[in-house]
Amino acid sequence: MKPCVRDSERGFTLIELMVASAISLIVIGGIFGVMISQQTTYTAQMDLSEASQNARAALDIVRQSLRDAGWGFIAKETAVGLPPVGTCYAADVNDQSACNDLVAYNANGSTLLSDRIRISGIEPGKTFTRDTAWDGTRARAVTQREALAVNELAIISGKCTVGTNINKVVTGVVKITSVSGSVAAPPITYEFANVTNYPTFDCATVESGFAFGRAKIVEFYLDRFLANPDPSSLATRIPRLMMITNRGAGAAGAGPVEQTVAYDIESFHVRYALDCGRLTGGAICSTATNVGPDDIIDPIANGQLWCNDLTSANCNTGKTVIENQMRVMAVQVAVIPRTRHLVRKNSKNVYTGVAVPVFGYILPADAYRHWVYRATIALRNNQLPISN
Repeated sequence: MKPCVRDSERGFTLIELMVASAISLIVIGGIFGVMISQQTTYTAQMDLSEASQNARAALDIVRQSLRDAGWGFIAKETAVGLPPVGTCYAADVNDQSACNDLVAYNANGSTLLSDRIRISGIEPGKTFTRDTAWDGTRARAVTQREALAVNELAIISGKCTVGTNINKVVTGVVKITSVSGSVAAPPITYEFANVTNYPTFDCATVESGFAFGRAKIVEFYLDRFLANPDPSSLATRIPRLMMITNRGAGAAGAGPVEQTVAYDIESFHVRYALDCGRLTGGAICSTATNVGPDDIIDPIANGQLWCNDLTSANCNTGKTVIENQMRVMAVQVAVIPRTRHLVRKNSKNVYTGVAVPVFGYILPADAYRHWVYRATIALRNNQLPISN
């Protein structure tokens, strides 16, 4: 007698098992594909978000520093010494425009260019005063609410006699060497010395009431030397925007302080707009005959308001670097962040990319994703006296 097998107890055939396995593999493969795609998208979005936040934070810090540029200075287009904005200084205290296109901080020795900017002003606050007297070697401040300390840096700005030049506006940086008197028992008397690599304040006589206070000197530049601890990103270095703040080594801080502003900043660029003087309609800076300022930004060429550095050749003004610096009315800043990971591939699955133009400079193509964040900042403290 044959055993009776019910249909509900019948097993799967080999063909049925193979078909079911194939379907399962297809479904599981699809699920894994979606998961990998989602993980890739998540990583890319996190990269995009972080790069965007880095750029916005960096731009905000640079913008705020530029708003303080020249704070407390005696603004004059013929002023000499320390300008509100510049690049960097050599030992001869002349502003070096070559520092503007900085290549020395590239770890791989490439010629990638990024700008460097130095922003100077008197720190707003309790140490600032315009009721300061001068006897040629010492400054006496009457209305300070807080005294500077020995070894702090101070900025002095005022009219003085330089050689045969009377009422010349001079702004310089000095280091406090001794302090006598106090806020409670004014005046406070300061003795000081000049500071290496900064414009000095060498005046025979000074008008009373010149500006005096704690120096606030900030520099921004790009550093590409930081090693990348994450090998999965395929990048050996992380570019970052750096900031150096120098207030001296007194009570307010221990000398120049260097810190990172933002990571994954691929490039940093600056350009300037100037008040070249009174121009007739359609005229450009090089044709200015009345050099007195009119508080209006002027074109350096047809349809072009901005120069990438402050040399006479680039700004087309016929003026020296320091004269151009004293006439800067606005600064435009571009911060170019990048993703931490390589994200661009071509049809052959090879990493590739596109070049990024910014301010006349072309950032070479690579496989990172980039954005260009720009801001235009008026130097509100450098409003030049209008010449009749």
